[in-house]
Amino acid sequence: SVSSALICRRTPDLRILICGLDAAGKTSVLYRLKTGELLCTIPTIGFNVELVSVEGRAKLTIWDIGGRDKMRALHRHYYPNSRGVLYIVDGVDRDRLGESVDELNRLCSELDDCELGDIPLALLCNKSDLKPQAVAETCNELRKVAASIRRPCRCFEVSAATGAGLAEAIDWLIASALHELPKELERESLSEQEGLDKVGEVSKAAELTAGSGWRSGLYSLVKSVMLR
Repeated sequence: SVSSALICRRTPDLRILICGLDAAGKTSVLYRLKTGELLCTIPTIGFNVELVSVEGRAKLTIWDIGGRDKMRALHRHYYPNSRGVLYIVDGVDRDRLGESVDELNRLCSELDDCELGDIPLALLCNKSDLKPQAVAETCNELRKVAASIRRPCRCFEVSAATGAGLAEAIDWLIASALHELPKELERESLSEQEGLDKVGEVSKAAELTAGSGWRSGLYSLVKSVMLR
C-alpha cells in the first residue's frame, strides 16, 4: 500500500546510549561523531545529547551519560526506548579494566531488567592512537567477555582523537539495531490491512440492513472508529 511504502522510505530514528567509566573518552567519541573533529571536553556531570545523521541511513539521538560513581545509579533512567549502546573502554588504562568489565556486566543486567535484552552493544576500546599494542590486547580480552554476553555484541579498536574505527563501529551498530525493523514494518502494514478489511466487512453488513438515507453516514462513522 502507499502508506506502507512511505513507512519503508523514511529514515529510521534511533536512540543510542554512550556508557562507560569516567575518563574513557565517551564525550570525545560523541563530538567526533557529531562534528568529525576532536573537541576539548570536560568531565560530564549529568549527560550530553546530540543528533547525528549517518549518510541517510539513520538519524541518531546519542546520549552520553556521565560515568562517575554517583551517576551510574541513575543510568537505568536513560535506557527506555534505546536501540543500541556504545560502551567505551579506556584501552590503555589496564588498572581499571576489571572495573570496566564489572560495569559492563551491570549494564547488561539492567538492560535485561528493562526488557532490552536484544539491543546491540558495541564495545569500543578507545585511545588506539596512544598505545596501539595495549589497545589491541585490551580488545582481545574484551572479545572473550563479549562471547559470554547474550545479545549482539562486537569489539572495535577506535580512537576518538583521530576518528579511526568509529565509522565501522557505528555502521555495525546501526545494521544490528535495524535488524528487527522489517518485521516491525510488516506487522504495522498487516495491522493496517486488517483494520481496512474489518471496515469492509462492517460496511457490507450495514448496507444490507440500513436504508439508503443514513447508510453513508453509518459507513463513515464505522470507518473512523476502526481506523483509530
